[in-house]
Amino acid sequence: FSLSKKRRFSCNKAHGTGKMADAMAISDTDKQQALLAQRFHIDSVSLRPPVKVPNALAKIPEEVSAITISDGINGTETVSNLIPRKDVTKEIVDFLCPTSENCNSRPNRTNDSISLTEQMNHSSRPHSKRLTLRGMGGCGKTTVAAMAVKMEDVRSSFDHILWINIGNYFVTKTDSNNLTYDLYLDCIRKICKQLDVSDEHFRNGTILQPGDGESVKAAKNLQAMMQSKEDMAVVVEGLKILIVLDDVWSYEDVFLFDFSPACCIMLTARMIDSVPISGSLCINLGNLSEEEAINLFLIESNNYTVSFQLAAIIVKRAGYLPLAIRSAGRLVLSYRKFRQDLPEEDMLDLIMNTETSSMLFSPVIDSIERSFSFITDKIASVGLKFCFSVFAIVFHEDYSMRPWVSFEILKILWEKILFSEEMQEVRKCFGFVKLKRVDDIVHLMCIMGLLDSILSNNQRFIRIHHDSMWEFGYAFAQRFQTSSTARTLCIIHSISLCNCSIGACNIIYKRNKKNWNKMVVDGYMKKLESEEHHEAYDDYMLDWLPLHMIRSGMFNDALSLMNNMTFVKNRMAVLGIEKGTRNFVSSIKIFEKGVVEDDVSKDFFHSRTSPMVEMIELIRIFLAETRTFLTDHPSPDLSKMVEVGRAHVSLGAGLMRLNKWPESVDYFTTALSIFRSLNFPNDHFDIICAYKYLDSSSLLNLGLCSKDSPSMIRLKHADMLIMGKVEKPGVPLELSSHPDLAIVRMDDKNTQLNFGNLKWDYACLAVGHKDSALMACYDGKTITSDGRHFQLAIGGLCEGKPILLKSVPKVFARNVPTPSDVSQEWIHKCQKIGNESSTFTIDKDGSVFPTVAPELRLGVAPYPLLYLVRHGSSNQAVFKHSSAIRNYNRSHESNNFVSNNVQKRRKKDDGVVLELSSHPNRGLVPVWPGNPVQPFATGHQIGGIGLGSAMDAMLVKMTENNCLHFKINLFNLMLWPLFNKLEIGSTVVMSNHTEGNDYRFTVNQD
Repeated sequence: FSLSKKRRFSCNKAHGTGKMADAMAISDTDKQQALLAQRFHIDSVSLRPPVKVPNALAKIPEEVSAITISDGINGTETVSNLIPRKDVTKEIVDFLCPTSENCNSRPNRTNDSISLTEQMNHSSRPHSKRLTLRGMGGCGKTTVAAMAVKMEDVRSSFDHILWINIGNYFVTKTDSNNLTYDLYLDCIRKICKQLDVSDEHFRNGTILQPGDGESVKAAKNLQAMMQSKEDMAVVVEGLKILIVLDDVWSYEDVFLFDFSPACCIMLTARMIDSVPISGSLCINLGNLSEEEAINLFLIESNNYTVSFQLAAIIVKRAGYLPLAIRSAGRLVLSYRKFRQDLPEEDMLDLIMNTETSSMLFSPVIDSIERSFSFITDKIASVGLKFCFSVFAIVFHEDYSMRPWVSFEILKILWEKILFSEEMQEVRKCFGFVKLKRVDDIVHLMCIMGLLDSILSNNQRFIRIHHDSMWEFGYAFAQRFQTSSTARTLCIIHSISLCNCSIGACNIIYKRNKKNWNKMVVDGYMKKLESEEHHEAYDDYMLDWLPLHMIRSGMFNDALSLMNNMTFVKNRMAVLGIEKGTRNFVSSIKIFEKGVVEDDVSKDFFHSRTSPMVEMIELIRIFLAETRTFLTDHPSPDLSKMVEVGRAHVSLGAGLMRLNKWPESVDYFTTALSIFRSLNFPNDHFDIICAYKYLDSSSLLNLGLCSKDSPSMIRLKHADMLIMGKVEKPGVPLELSSHPDLAIVRMDDKNTQLNFGNLKWDYACLAVGHKDSALMACYDGKTITSDGRHFQLAIGGLCEGKPILLKSVPKVFARNVPTPSDVSQEWIHKCQKIGNESSTFTIDKDGSVFPTVAPELRLGVAPYPLLYLVRHGSSNQAVFKHSSAIRNYNRSHESNNFVSNNVQKRRKKDDGVVLELSSHPNRGLVPVWPGNPVQPFATGHQIGGIGLGSAMDAMLVKMTENNCLHFKINLFNLMLWPLFNKLEIGSTVVMSNHTEGNDYRFTVNQD
């Protein structure tokens, strides 16, 4: 069972949540108070950023420090040589830090349902001040922004300075919104970390319902993003904050960080803002002036003495572009360090006349390739490019183009490559230019300005200096093919090392990516076999090894690693239970994406459980063990228990996305039980979150009820539907009788049916949260939604009859031994039945009834349905009198096994009362008490079984052939899995269906 306690909304029975006893359940009033208290939780002191000391300077973001720190010439950390744009930085300071500022009031809330663009242009809401640094790649946008952030005038004007690299979350180059909800939540969590506040309100994904289609999911994602934005606005309320968004590709993304008019946003972008907001400033960063360019060149070349005329020639050749000038300066520095005997005139001639092999490269990438020209040995030069390209491609994450990588792991990769058969000639030539160790190559690339290097916790970490340099690595990987057999001269590089094609080829890139990732995996495994250990190896295994296995096509190995309990425990120990759980779910998503991209998905997923389901089950076992350990410990770490509960919520949400709704309910129920065991109050955020997920996963069927039934529903927008002036797609079918609820689909997929030579599809309808409400129109007779119409299940008009969303029947060609006139008879008969069962009247009070049966109304099932769950599920039904049921056909003394208050109403030998010990004071009851059994078109009598009061529990007899027998309204019924489906989530009913043996059951010892 997923539900245990009836909940009341107004005066009507509606849906409830997870398996909890009466003492654990909360009333609707409590829930409303809890939802209101959620806002106060966000406003609480514990979740507010620390107040800045008066006259103190705002903290410099770590990302800024990483940008402005690079490897010094002598291997020591020094402040990097920044671009001398004093006029630009002054303009930035003047805009961000005016002498007098107007204090704007907090913005009014906007409608979450309108699009991002509409909200961005909503004139009634004041926006944050926005400053855009725009220019082509390599013109120094990020560096200028970092320089501005470090200035005292800026730091003294704000309480906090936040830095988010939006380019790390790049999806597609489009004018539409680029960030997904999950990516946006990750950005929000990083903001919380920089503010030093809890991110507990920004942990969970979109809450879905079983019937949500793709359009509804998209709308919910947008709504959730807007809500997260509003919640963050509460966190930063009253604070002056500067938010730097680096490498923006969609200006709609910027709106998501517009938390308050008191905030300022500075962004870097390559694209033009086609719809700028009023009061914004855009600074177009062009090329440097000759004076600035020469100054930067001299700084990057370590003040190498050259004449003004020579420097002017070099910077002009570099196009006055900062990144190209930096590469030229580092090239001069490399020449002077490694070819000190080279005369200045010859060096300049080499720089000016070096030809590149990149016919299709951009000017920036062309300048990067030119920086390798000081290595006159062609094989050694290509070998350096090859090493750099391998590093760029292998150590690249979906959300970070240039992450920091341990030097020890980079060493494994390059040693594996350099000692391969194909690289013998490169190793020999590296020796000629004194590059005998990996340390020498890294040091050289740092001098060349290709790599950055930092020390952290006694470990050295390396990353690519600029995004454009990753693009160079990507471009090189599209052309370069190593070959151990080819000894003809390469037409691109004029060497026998490779066998390159003239044009870029994505096939070559994919092959290289796969082979290079396998190299680092093989190198790492070899290190483990040699028993050589380093702290970085453990970090690599947890962070990178699964990803590299996936990229190298080692899918079985990757899955075996992630499904290894020791690996799970180690990753959880390092990342924490909650974050580690999210990390595992993310890894499986990458795994499934990699399988699809490698075109092996059909073979790999054939006859096997979904990797996501396998991973979630393994983590469930780990969480169960952890929970037991913490429960039995004399001094348990309660924060760990909270993480265990939150991890269950994350896993349940993952199953929701896979449409594993019954399984997800188990996780949400377990989470709720954990939070209750910690004595969390009803208004605690985790309690509210668990209830929201449970409510969304557990829908109650829509059916017919009597017009005086408390289960009757009323439409909120009945007047609009009755007037018939509603345009498609219609109005939402929200309910006034059940606040926050609406008519929704029970499933997002339609069931296909054939009847004679007719075919149609249908979906059952239910009552769920209004976010998933159906949009419908009404013509006075028929209620239609998305091209389908409401219709009663065929089989008679009575209470409990399900309501379907059905398509119009269509005739299809079918070879059946039936005369054509009989087929026409079938058609007319079905059309007549369909017309009668699909005609509804909407009353002025909002109630709805079949036009031919005004004594009935549309209503919501008062009880949740019984369905199959896995053994051991936290929601499984445990019978209080199981031994009596098991032994009934021998003893016939059922009344000895029922509660005293129930026994008084039972006659001898009627059976055993179906009271539950798993759900105190609850038992199995008919879902529709007024009419427990309904006739269906197949001729069978079927009755739904639900969870209700033990006082109303039904009686059952166990027959000799292990059938559970009910006697309802003179009908002899058996417990039966609907449509003989024996799988998790299948509904279990009572029916006179006796075909097959799937209606036989065993009452277990537990």
